[in-house]
Amino acid sequence: MEPINESDFYFIYEDDKLNEEKEKVSIEKQVKNKKGLVVIVYSFSPEIEEIIKFGLKSILDQYEKSGLVNTVYNVLFESILNGLKANSKKLFFIENSINIDNPDDYAKGMIQFKKDINKSNLRQSGAKNKERNIYVRVKFTYDSSGLEIEVLNNTQLLPAEEARIREKLALGDKYDDLMSYYMDNSDSTEGEGLGLVLSLILLKAENLDPSLFRIGTKNGLTFARIEIPFNNQFISKRNHLL
Repeated sequence: MEPINESDFYFIYEDDKLNEEKEKVSIEKQVKNKKGLVVIVYSFSPEIEEIIKFGLKSILDQYEKSGLVNTVYNVLFESILNGLKANSKKLFFIENSINIDNPDDYAKGMIQFKKDINKSNLRQSGAKNKERNIYVRVKFTYDSSGLEIEVLNNTQLLPAEEARIREKLALGDKYDDLMSYYMDNSDSTEGEGLGLVLSLILLKAENLDPSLFRIGTKNGLTFARIEIPFNNQFISKRNHLL
């Protein structure tokens, strides 16, 4: 994939002044000119959700891959949601003066956080996240060989969290359908990690290599990278994630 200069990326920021129709026109122009797209997300409002899906669809339509829109968006949605949950947790611990690095405090804080967290909270926390510069960045880079989507959030995973994610990805890689996974693991999962497993299964169903969906941390940031080859000229960056 040919690198795109940073100056060639079009940036969209989630805020109250966001004009959905205007941004869609800009996205269409950007995709037509084969330039990159970045969306900065604070709370995943319905408007920004629609813009992200529109951007993805525009890119896949450009390269006659529209049949992948729903699958890729579901995987992308899961990655964004996980980033927002991590950021919401960071904000919760800050506001409640909980030491995230203390195992006992962390365990107690997580019990309360899980009781409080829901989609409504994620949508309403945008102003606080923006004020503290806590965000999720969705970056689309593409050319005729394929599409790379990087979901970055500026909250680093704790070692135990990263280990659990890798465990879920390794487990999910063994299954080709969600029912088989659930039947084998329903007693222990309690729903945790189900979205990651589903992402792998969805990719497999489209004959996409699940190893091209990667998660990692670097320099205090957490990355999820989704790579979608359009042809055999595509070169994966999976070895350069960490």
